[in-house]
Amino acid sequence: MNRPRKAALLVGAVTVALCLAAFYIASNAPDGLEKTAADLGFEHRARSAEASPLAGYQVRGLSSPAASTITAALGGALVCFGAVFGLGKALARRKSRFAPGSARPVD
Repeated sequence: MNRPRKAALLVGAVTVALCLAAFYIASNAPDGLEKTAADLGFEHRARSAEASPLAGYQVRGLSSPAASTITAALGGALVCFGAVFGLGKALARRKSRFAPGSARPVD
């Protein structure tokens, strides 16, 4: 296995480990919006977003609450990563249309 591939696997393994560890840290604390609503005294007015695919950071159909939350967190992280990766690719492709040092597209 070449060096860049090993590095990518190591980064991936560390990322997964951090996501799993973050589950135990984050699941006991309210998120920023919930805490702000509680601090300002209007948390009782909140409505559930049950139509959301990951409502309450849970995946329907999994019997274990821990597995459900971890799966939701990893799924959300993958969606965010995919969105940023796609945006980066699109912007890089757009930038490559321009001649180096020029603001004009290459014909």
